[in-house]
Amino acid sequence: MFSWVGKLVAIGQQRQPKLSDLPEPPQQYLLSSSWSRFKANAHHRNNLVRHLAFTFRPELIMQVILNPLCVALDYAQPFLMQLFLRFITTYTKDPSSGLRYGYFLATCMLLTSLTANLVQQQQDWCTRTLFMHIRNVLLTMLARKTMRRKAKNSNDASDSDDKNTSDGRMYSVITADILRMSKLIKLIRAVMVVPFQLLLGAFYMERLLGMAGILGTLMLVAVVYLTRKLIDRSKRIESQLSKVNDRRLAVISEVIQGIISVKLMGWKSRFIDMIGERRAEQLS
Repeated sequence: MFSWVGKLVAIGQQRQPKLSDLPEPPQQYLLSSSWSRFKANAHHRNNLVRHLAFTFRPELIMQVILNPLCVALDYAQPFLMQLFLRFITTYTKDPSSGLRYGYFLATCMLLTSLTANLVQQQQDWCTRTLFMHIRNVLLTMLARKTMRRKAKNSNDASDSDDKNTSDGRMYSVITADILRMSKLIKLIRAVMVVPFQLLLGAFYMERLLGMAGILGTLMLVAVVYLTRKLIDRSKRIESQLSKVNDRRLAVISEVIQGIISVKLMGWKSRFIDMIGERRAEQLS
């Protein structure tokens, strides 16, 4: 998988590598290829998410297929291990049952492990492919929009410093947006996997512990829901506290800026009371 890295290292040991020494990616993963696929689809152009989903629907379908399969194979291994341990217990008590079933379970465990590894690698590759395509499209869209705004505002800029500042801001915006979208794309797999993990986990826990396993899974879901509610409530409280803190800082800034007038007019005690009220409001 990393053969191109080995070739590049070998070249680096002989001479300084050049840009031409880097291997070119396949044509279907280039930025131009992703953009041409995106522009070729005329459906849902008014909705970016639907447009992306329709354009790269083969990759999304592979995600929908491979994600549940990965989860099922992950849970199949401990399930087979449980059956194997039960077989060992039964065989210890009654050796006349034979080892054929034990060999069968061991073979299934080996094949399941190999299959899970292969499916996981394929799923990771499909995720990276989808990430590259969507990133290429978003990068092209942001670059085109930025260039249009730059061309529109170039006549309004009075000097080169303003132009350089404008360019720097535009590039910063592009970088920040790409990073945000990269994090969002990486969450696609988690959104798809979590429901299947909960369902298969509840089934496995029910087979292992009975009704207690299902109750434990439901309690876990309830804890996650309550945690989300508590986080939302803490965010609202933090927002309210920040507003109160801003009002207190505004009063303090007003006192500092007009300290001469405050001293001259004898308003010291009045402003101290005002700051104390804002502080009390913040603590309450």
